[in-house]
Amino acid sequence: MGVVNLQNGTIIKVTPIQGNANKVAVITGTEIPFNKAFKEDIIVSGSIRRMETECPAFEVQQSISTSNQNLPDTTVTEILFDEIIYDNNSNYHASISYSRFLAPYDGLYLFNAHVLIDDTPGDFTAGDRMDLRFYSGSNPSFMDMAYSFLYIVGNSSSYAEFRGLQGTAQMRLKAGTYVNCRVYNGTGIAQKTYSAGGMWSWFQGHLISRYDIA
Repeated sequence: MGVVNLQNGTIIKVTPIQGNANKVAVITGTEIPFNKAFKEDIIVSGSIRRMETECPAFEVQQSISTSNQNLPDTTVTEILFDEIIYDNNSNYHASISYSRFLAPYDGLYLFNAHVLIDDTPGDFTAGDRMDLRFYSGSNPSFMDMAYSFLYIVGNSSSYAEFRGLQGTAQMRLKAGTYVNCRVYNGTGIAQKTYSAGGMWSWFQGHLISRYDIA
């Protein structure tokens, strides 16, 4: 058992939850210190979480080794982001065959992604379609589609062009759910991500609010 001393002299007694020092329960104390801020009585109960565990966030990019990734026609391909810029709490998982974020808590999350497509064959024609999608699921080998964001209709062209696919997803996730970024190619021919790597293709996300999901 320990105590928390507030500036006005109030003492709140706390105790670890199941021996975990990172979570404590308030066993005695007072709501008076909160009155001025909220204009009403608030009863403090439950657990107190350390702030550094409340901010899982990541940003990853395609390195030179994973850029120029092949995107077969009429196929949804998981984009490989293997260069980690930052990964608070180490929730991002990547290998030569997959690239995904693992939600550490129940809560609301926000994800953003951008994938630059290099159409070297120069075959973009009217009616072509490419989608940027976010998938989620508890099984990393089979994920359910969460959202489909972007549809592009290209003009007739006989020369190489670039396409930037970008999207945002706000998702309610249970702890242990994986999220990844995929691209659907419906152009009639295999495409590739831009070969330079780095900032041209990236995936990022963070926890907005933590709360229990039934």
